[in-house]
Amino acid sequence: MQLARFETLAISIKQNFKQLSSMDAENRPPTFCCGPFRVSIGTATYVSAVNCFVLELFLAGHSLAFFSYLHYYAVLFVLACAFSHLLVIYGQYNRNPNLFAPCLSLDGIRLFFSAFFCSQLLYCAIWPDRGDCVAGLAFWKRSFSQSDSDSFIVFIVNFIPWSLSTALIGCHYYVIFRGFNALRKEVYKWPSRPSKPIVDE
Repeated sequence: MQLARFETLAISIKQNFKQLSSMDAENRPPTFCCGPFRVSIGTATYVSAVNCFVLELFLAGHSLAFFSYLHYYAVLFVLACAFSHLLVIYGQYNRNPNLFAPCLSLDGIRLFFSAFFCSQLLYCAIWPDRGDCVAGLAFWKRSFSQSDSDSFIVFIVNFIPWSLSTALIGCHYYVIFRGFNALRKEVYKWPSRPSKPIVDE
């Protein structure tokens, strides 16, 4: 009799412990790991949006200072990407995941073309004699006054900053996307499915 009561009490404690553990996991705010530190995904989203805003403004100014007027449309696109990160900050502050859409769309397009552009620079650094690489080499030498530079050096010097900025924005894009998903799940909560009863074997 005492043994049966003890087993019933043990099963009850085990069930309560599992329920409390699942509730704690559901109520715990999502976090993001930044090196040795772990911060909330909301804080990581704010930091990533601000970093991308500053970086995009710098890239737009760099492009405007060195590129010809034919590339003004590219500069305007980069500026649109920059200011879309302000919508991310506003959307995170007001708990509105819909405001993340312009940033995720524009930056997704930007990352695609930036990755393609970086691959072309690297390809031309390896095979500079290709037809379109010769035209690109003439553009870089004319734009950056590098007429006496070797073609390999010209393409590599331009490949390094473009690839680093693309990788950095790609990392921040991943953080912002994580923040969008976390906020969307928090705002648009679906009714939870009824849990199956815990059966102790």
